Amino acid sequence: MTILCSILLFVTTNAQVGIGTATTAASAQLDVTSTTKGFLPPRMTISQRNTITPIAGLMIYNSTTNKPNFYNGTEWKNFDGSLDTIIGGSFQGGIIAYILQSGDPGYNANTTHGLIAAAADQSSGAQWGCVGTIISGADGTAIGTGNQNTIDIMAGCSTAGRYSCQALWRFGIERI
Repeated sequence: MTILCSILLFVTTNAQVGIGTATTAASAQLDVTSTTKGFLPPRMTISQRNTITPIAGLMIYNSTTNKPNFYNGTEWKNFDGSLDTIIGGSFQGGIIAYILQSGDPGYNANTTHGLIAAAADQSSGAQWGCVGTIISGADGTAIGTGNQNTIDIMAGCSTAGRYSCQALWRFGIERI
């Protein structure tokens, strides 16, 4: 009985699976063959997908973007290799808040750029500008004014300290 169980276990764990074929391809663990039907991966929204702890190679059909996605070991991508970017989606530890569009400063039709918001409140411990000091000129709110705001804050703060704009400037973070 022990020998029979060992043989069955070995066959089960090392078997190739063929669906619609009598002989599976030698290099495939799963071989699906059909001329009238397709392969249907799990369908889910971005929110549902983002609750998964993925492993490289995992594939799903993204019903939010209507595109198939795969996880490359670092991030989710569309099958064409482009990033799976959508407002509200996760990206590099943050949440995509805006994707640059034609007419926006810095827009490039061949490259996706935008704004990523922190996934959690970053306000505790970080001061933006000189607290309690009104700085002339550091009041731009439109896309493209962030760099000038940072320059104005840096020039207008006479108090030495660690401010968010100085940290961004020091680390070479792009300012929009």
